[in-house]
Amino acid sequence: MTNSKNMISDIALRSGLNALGRSSSKIIVNQTLSIVIATLVMLSSTEAQTTLIPKWEVGKTLNYEIEDNSFTKMGGGDDDFFELSMKLKLDTKWKVEKVLADGSVEFSVGIERVRFSAAGKGAAAAIPDLTFDSNVKSIPKQNPGKVVALVLKEYVGPVGNVSIDRRGGLTGFSASKELTEIWKNSGELAGFFGGIFKHDGVRDLLTAWLVAFPDDPVPNGQTWNKEQVSRFGKGFASVRNYKLIGPVVKDGVSLLQIDVASKIKEVALQGPGEIPGIDIEQKITKKDGSGQVFLDNNTRHIRKVVLQQELDVKDSYSDIKSKFEYSANLRQGKQVDTAKP
Repeated sequence: MTNSKNMISDIALRSGLNALGRSSSKIIVNQTLSIVIATLVMLSSTEAQTTLIPKWEVGKTLNYEIEDNSFTKMGGGDDDFFELSMKLKLDTKWKVEKVLADGSVEFSVGIERVRFSAAGKGAAAAIPDLTFDSNVKSIPKQNPGKVVALVLKEYVGPVGNVSIDRRGGLTGFSASKELTEIWKNSGELAGFFGGIFKHDGVRDLLTAWLVAFPDDPVPNGQTWNKEQVSRFGKGFASVRNYKLIGPVVKDGVSLLQIDVASKIKEVALQGPGEIPGIDIEQKITKKDGSGQVFLDNNTRHIRKVVLQQELDVKDSYSDIKSKFEYSANLRQGKQVDTAKP
């Protein structure tokens, strides 16, 4: 009887141990699966992170074709209005002169060719069809084509220096002494045609496409914002929202795509000779813009930019409306690799 009890106890003990073993195995397997899944998730998350900070080397030269288009219409009726369309195309060369320890970069910038066209209606009818190409040596005999050509032909050559921080954001622009002197005597042209005949306008033409990238690696779908000057005057700022789309192939080239959504907002004017505050009689009725930025998949240098922006403003106390449209296209031309080994 005792032996039977001992046999039963032994069988129960072994059954219990087997059950415990099976339970422990399940726990171990479940724990292992959890670790594997967590590791895969972590690796997947890590692999999806993309560093957007550009890589620079002293001596590297980049050629960019910058195209700037604008349309302005102001007035309250069919007979009392100002309408002007302009198109400016610059063939530019950017050379890396310095790369500092903090990652900031200084470029020397030159213009190799200038093409400009303008057409006006209404109060701008004095500009029926004006064209200029710096590759054409002849100068128009009549104004305004003559004075425009005499100024724009001086743009060919060294422009000055552009500085960016390690993220790619603009930190400085200094123009050559020659251009600075030319702009001192171009007030009348700047008053009619806008910024392309003054320091700040040329700075914006050359640098409005720059992007300040996030400091840390980001996943596809990540967004970030940047407020900067707009092409619509000092009273308006452009707030751009960037979104990393990820790798794409364009014309057989692997690139990174970033989408851009922008909005215009009014800002208070501050500075010598300016009236603080904004024009309270203006009401923005349209302010949205969009675009894309494409980066080299290896160097993170900007290869192509397409931007469009509209701004409609209405006088709150009259029927006077103003319409502004702006688009910019930038593409990288043949890259000259003159970097120091």
